[in-house]
Amino acid sequence: MVDYLSWIRQVLGESVYQQLLQLSPNVLNFEKVFTLQEQYLYGSKRLGVRRPKLLLATAPHLLKAYALELVHESLLQIEDANRFRWLESKTVLKGPECVVFSQTLTASGCAKSEIQIGNRQSEINLVLDRKTGVKASATATTYAWFKADVASAQDYYPFGSLLPGRTYTAAAGEGYRFGFNGMQRDDEVKGPGNSLDFGARMYDSRLGRWMSMDALARKYPSVSPYVFALNVPIFAKDPDGNVVIFINGQHAGSGGTAAYWGGYDHKVMKAIGDHSARYVDGALGGWTNTGRNAASGAFAGSKMGWIGSVAGAALVVGNNSNINMKVRMTAGEVQGMKDAADIIANLNEGETIKIVTHSMGTAFARGYTQGILNYAKQHGLQDKVKFEYELDVNSFQGGDLPKDKNVKLTQNKTGGLDGGNSVSEALQGNSVPTVAKIPGAEDLSLTNPLDQNRGHEIGQMDIKGVPFLGNNGGRSSRPIEQGNNNESRP
Repeated sequence: MVDYLSWIRQVLGESVYQQLLQLSPNVLNFEKVFTLQEQYLYGSKRLGVRRPKLLLATAPHLLKAYALELVHESLLQIEDANRFRWLESKTVLKGPECVVFSQTLTASGCAKSEIQIGNRQSEINLVLDRKTGVKASATATTYAWFKADVASAQDYYPFGSLLPGRTYTAAAGEGYRFGFNGMQRDDEVKGPGNSLDFGARMYDSRLGRWMSMDALARKYPSVSPYVFALNVPIFAKDPDGNVVIFINGQHAGSGGTAAYWGGYDHKVMKAIGDHSARYVDGALGGWTNTGRNAASGAFAGSKMGWIGSVAGAALVVGNNSNINMKVRMTAGEVQGMKDAADIIANLNEGETIKIVTHSMGTAFARGYTQGILNYAKQHGLQDKVKFEYELDVNSFQGGDLPKDKNVKLTQNKTGGLDGGNSVSEALQGNSVPTVAKIPGAEDLSLTNPLDQNRGHEIGQMDIKGVPFLGNNGGRSSRPIEQGNNNESRP
């Protein structure tokens, strides 16, 4: 048994308690009725809120013949005007249901759920699940279609304050307490959207600063303990992080996208247990890069005839194009420095980085991890960066590459037909010269005998032997595709 009014007196204070005592019995509804007002909806993150207005229990003398519905494992039962207790039960008392619109005009509707739609960090739309019927003409007797009922929408400045004149709330809306980055708003003191509760700390979106110090400030002495998103909210705009980095090889335009991987990326992420992906072009633009350098070399050698053109093309491609291993490693280091702020800012405590490479992407990855670490060291963030795992598949020039010194565990997988001297297999695209396993890396090439009959293509390769690592941050997010030559990076 619990004395409800005594609990209010203890928790909310004497003033609130005395005010409640002065209310008439008709107003003091909390003594008689318990209603489920809100119920949060979750998928991989919060999707919105349901407002069922579901009657959970009433005082015994107010019980009515409502239908029973399985909603909650416990039932609140009022014992008298001031007391209640929990009854172990799997049924609750339920009030009238809302009726969803049908196609006929005689139906009525009532919104019960509010769905949050986020456009990265820039916008939150709240859409009711109510369907509003639209008639094709004024005399129509049925609805031609239904349209979404938008309850609210907001646009933000980069650090999260609301843009003047760019907010909308429906006149009859009950309001939605979540805003920038999906965080709960505290509007009472500073006004709408200016104060946000991130859980560990409060954030002022007008200042772009936290209102208290970072508990881990001693780990990052070069960064202000009040700074938000490393002062780069445009780069670090994805709150869910991306911690599995896929670095592709030679391509004809699919670099930096999921399309390059032919489904192998999904197989690897399922095996690892982490579904937060970033796609990076490790071939510097693919065949476009190779062809441009070949044309430049051919033109330079054309004064010596066709032999000079061929020799010039071969010389420039071998030294300056993406075919050159050192060129890819250097380009990887430069790209790692560019991407580091976004990657690091979105790593929660305990999250690690995993890398999967194919073909030319393996050499690029050696520079890429070093570039991220260089950036981290320059900004005192090296403790946040942990490369837990790398899988190198059908590595171009693999025999000349070292195992990645920045990664805790490196594994290698090579198709049995790849890297050989067979002209027929090369013509079929199954074999690329110089493809070989990485010296010193754990070799998974023999974990599945079927891989011995597979060539260079990434989509056909097996994932047997890939360890389950999980996402230590416990999150998954939409993928980031940096595109051809990483020109679409965030």
